[in-house]
Amino acid sequence: MRYPILASLLAAITFSAALAAPPETAKKPVTDELQGIKIVDDYRWLEDWNDKSVQDWSERQNVYARSMLDKIACSPALRARLTKLENSVGVEYHAVKPVGGMVFASKNQPPKQ
Repeated sequence: MRYPILASLLAAITFSAALAAPPETAKKPVTDELQGIKIVDDYRWLEDWNDKSVQDWSERQNVYARSMLDKIACSPALRARLTKLENSVGVEYHAVKPVGGMVFASKNQPPKQ
């Protein structure tokens, strides 16, 4: 196999997920009407970071994710490898746009994302 660490990680996540379910996410439908079409979004409430219930939900999700990821034996090696790969790219510029004689861009300079 070409990526044994990734394969191990996926297998561990699949096995761990079968043992414990993630925290429930409440559905709180919000309906918008756009050009005569009604669109329901059950999870729009999660967009309001100032809402204490959203912060609590996020913390429960983080605790669950951490509990799953920390069980994976290869996590430290995987984290180190992914960090090395991410930081090896070098400086990248995106969305370069000339405006009024100046040039604006988004810059990605690992490890300063």
